[in-house]
This record gives sequence, structure tokens and C-alpha cells, in this order.
Amino acid sequence: YLLALSRYIHRNPARLVDHLSEYAWSSYAAYVGHSAAPSWLSSQVTLAQAGGAERYEQLVESPLGNEIERLIERPHLPSVIGSKEFRESLAAKEGSDPFPPEGV
Repeated sequence: YLLALSRYIHRNPARLVDHLSEYAWSSYAAYVGHSAAPSWLSSQVTLAQAGGAERYEQLVESPLGNEIERLIERPHLPSVIGSKEFRESLAAKEGSDPFPPEGV
């Protein structure tokens, strides 16, 4: 789970920059050795699980593969995730559907 979570976090700025290591507010460049790591950054466990910085970089840079990651990368991900009843209660309170129809 740690690798999937770390990959998700480091891929977040993918639409904002040409290369993930260019995003100034991410620790990704330090994880993969493209910049010096700040003293507070602890990447050893994540990198060890990935098999090292080079393998971690390959993992993060590889195309999305599973259905959950494809859902996360959708441009219109619902802002709230919950049951149908929860969605309906929010819609009643807010006057709109927090879950837009698929493909919107």
C-alpha cells in the first residue's frame, strides 16, 4: 500500500509539469536522486520497498495500470465519495449532485 500511495502522491502534479521532478513542491526529485533531500525527508522505507531509487522512478513514471488509478486520474473525479444515501443527503442540503454523471 505504501508504494501505491507514494506513487499516487508523486504523480499528482503530472498535468502541471513536463517532468514530475520539475514540480517545486514535491519531494519526488529527492526520492529519485535528481535533487538533494531535505533533512526531514525519510524516503528509505519507500525506496527499499521499490528496490531502490531507479526502480522507484520507473514505477512512478510508468503508465497507469489498474482501474483505481485510472479513476483517480479522471479529470472530473467526484469531490465526495460515499454511498448513494450519503450522496442524496448532500444533494438535498446543497441543492446539487456532488457526483456528476459519468463522463461529465
